[in-house]
Amino acid sequence: MTSFVITGSTKGIGFALARHCVERGDQVLISGRSLEAVDQALAKLQDAGSGRAIGLAADMTERAQVEALWATAAEEFGPVDVWVNNAGVAHTTHTIVDAPADKVQAMVRTNLFGTIHGCQVAAQGMVAQGS
Repeated sequence: MTSFVITGSTKGIGFALARHCVERGDQVLISGRSLEAVDQALAKLQDAGSGRAIGLAADMTERAQVEALWATAAEEFGPVDVWVNNAGVAHTTHTIVDAPADKVQAMVRTNLFGTIHGCQVAAQGMVAQGS
């Protein structure tokens, strides 16, 4: 049984990957920005297979919240085998020329800092667990 943390996994590609993991019998921690989205996704995964899914709301731009994902997975599953940085924001209702500054900043914060925080936390955690 493999243990996964999949960020941004309450919908889309991240959710499909989480569902596949549960179907295979793996353990997966899903995350999204809101507890409501996490709870809805967990309800859909409840009978998806023999695996186990848990969830946590987290904003990937906040390092402490990313660290909480690792800590929760390690506490619940033991060693974390796979970390997937899937969380991202795309404001595709505007062309890049017309995109409001606040939307551009949200995309950059989430897509850049979220990925960096995820990589740092996962790498540090894996080194600490001897992976």
